[in-house]
Amino acid sequence: MPSNNPNHMDNLNPPWKKGESGNPKGRPRKLFTDMARELKAQGYENVTAPRLIEAYEILLGLPEEKLKEIMTDKDQPVLFKILIKGMISSKGYELIEKMLDRVHGKPRQSIDISADMRESVKKLFPFGKEESIPEGDAE
Repeated sequence: MPSNNPNHMDNLNPPWKKGESGNPKGRPRKLFTDMARELKAQGYENVTAPRLIEAYEILLGLPEEKLKEIMTDKDQPVLFKILIKGMISSKGYELIEKMLDRVHGKPRQSIDISADMRESVKKLFPFGKEESIPEGDAE
């Protein structure tokens, strides 16, 4: 007997019959997927990491006049325009530093540490012989 309670199990059954799909048209396509497929058909390509690095390296070597020319060209990618605008702004140094870090990686920093660990070892392991602790560098 069906209950009047909307949360009762009899009222929670799906409105479709057994063997019938609850989503007959399937999952709708995503807007970006359709747009990307259409743009690829028009000849546009993905921006891959190696191509982006190459673009950074080229932009970093151009004179300011050429950068301004690219920035005003309507046929150039928006990415170039944004990068160039940042490069020639007052905060251009920060952007160029980030671009170089992306292209070549941040420089490695090394730290040289040397210490005489004999006293620390004696405190940790007081039951050993003093001759067993080697003299010299503790590398």
